[in-house]
Amino acid sequence: MWKLPRATALNRGLAALAVLLFAAAPAAAQTASVICGTVTDATAGAMPGVSVTLQRAAAPPVTLNAVTDKDGDYVFTNVPLGTYTVTFWQDGFKKTVRNGLLLTAGFWPRVDQRMEVASPPEIMVQSPAPPSVAYDRPARTGSSFTKDIVTAIPTVRTVQTGQPLPYRPCKIEK
Repeated sequence: MWKLPRATALNRGLAALAVLLFAAAPAAAQTASVICGTVTDATAGAMPGVSVTLQRAAAPPVTLNAVTDKDGDYVFTNVPLGTYTVTFWQDGFKKTVRNGLLLTAGFWPRVDQRMEVASPPEIMVQSPAPPSVAYDRPARTGSSFTKDIVTAIPTVRTVQTGQPLPYRPCKIEK
C-alpha cells in the first residue's frame, strides 16, 4: 500500500472539511423567504397605496407592513419561515385577509389580490316582531356531503400529490 506524506494527507483532510462546510452553508442560510404580489381592483387596474400587513402568530411573533407602489406591487424580503396571514386594506375597499400562507426554505410565493369595492353601510331598521308561526314538523339540523365534495377540499396530501399551489413564485430582480 502506498502512503501519502503526512502534510499531503493533512491538506486533503482540510480540503474535505472545507467542502463539507461550504456544502452545509446554503442549507443553513435558508432561514428566510420572500413574499411579493400585485394588488388590483375589479377592472384589473393597479392599486397604489394599499396597506399590506404580514403577520405570524407563532413564537416569536412577526408583523411586517408594506404599501403598494404606483404599479400595485409590494414585496417583503427576509421574512422568517413559518405560517402567515396576509391582510390587504384601503379606504373604500373591503378588507381582505388571506390565512395559512406557509413559508418554507426556498419557497418565494407570489400572493396577488383583487380588491372589491366596499358597499355603503347598511342601515338597520327595527320593525315589530314578526308573528309567530307554529310548525307541525320538528326542525332538522345537519348536512350531508357527497364524496365529490369531501375530496375537493384541499389538504396537505393534495399539495403533495402535485396539484398546483394557490401561490405563484416571486421573480425578484437583483
